[in-house]
Amino acid sequence: MTSREAAESGRVTVPSGLWGRLRIVGPGLVLAATTVGIGDFVANAVAGERFGTTFIWAILLAVVLKFFLTEGLGRYHLASGQTIIHGWNSISRWATVFVAVYLMLWAFIFGAAGPSIVGLAANAMFPVLPVPAWAVIHSLLAFLLVLVGRYYLFENIMKVLILARACYGLAPRIPVA
Repeated sequence: MTSREAAESGRVTVPSGLWGRLRIVGPGLVLAATTVGIGDFVANAVAGERFGTTFIWAILLAVVLKFFLTEGLGRYHLASGQTIIHGWNSISRWATVFVAVYLMLWAFIFGAAGPSIVGLAANAMFPVLPVPAWAVIHSLLAFLLVLVGRYYLFENIMKVLILARACYGLAPRIPVA
């Protein structure tokens, strides 16, 4: 039963067992891991180094806004069974146009920044190719992943990487003499 069918029938099946419950957490883990990425950490560290705690209010405001926006989008979908695009259309056509223009600008900026950051990271680990080449390679790999419809593969890889990052963060630090 799909989520739409479950919403229309009013029945929701709750997975039993630990593995079943962990499977439904997957999309949330991917969202959490990708919404606060390395770009956020780098930008916040650079701002902290240059300006001290002057802009800490902006970081805190962004975190609070991100939480309430994400929470609100999820609640709207769960309550109405519709996507947020339907919600914007119900306000007015201009709301949809405004959000579409905003998303296009954001996608253009992220579309340039994402591959560049991945290219920088790949070049730092494997300096056999220049940054633009690594950016193109990773962009093509992402395109192929989407083209063949293997999002679940990406989701499972991200779950493993998130778990590894969490375990690394919890590992005790051994001082180096």
